[in-house]
Amino acid sequence: MTIKNYTATVEAGDKFEAICRARDHEIIIDEPLTASGNDLGMTPVEELLSSIGAWKTATAKGFSKKLRLDLESFKIKLDGEIDTEKGRGLSKVKTTYYIGGDISKEQVDKFVDLIERYCTVEITILNAPEFEKEVIQL
Repeated sequence: MTIKNYTATVEAGDKFEAICRARDHEIIIDEPLTASGNDLGMTPVEELLSSIGAWKTATAKGFSKKLRLDLESFKIKLDGEIDTEKGRGLSKVKTTYYIGGDISKEQVDKFVDLIERYCTVEITILNAPEFEKEVIQL
């Protein structure tokens, strides 16, 4: 088995602001003004949906070349739903694909099936990883 490790650090900022860093990149996750945040970035749920979409997009790019599809445009929209009566996590995620090009319905169906099957972020959510914690008191 080959293991590839990823690391991200998240530091608390003002109010609900979270400064997220990985390698040489940084994003800010925040809550909107209506939720007492500073609205400096996407919410954590929006960022999670974007992570799913980003991986599906990367997967789509790879498979469109492998399948030699005449892909002119590709966009996905992810809608998340939280049933506040059942709990606090997402209860439903819907992906809508917008695919342009000279591609048959059969090719599109196979293409989307491959994207769904190989999206590592979605696979991680469906097959929850083991979570560990370590606390370092400063």
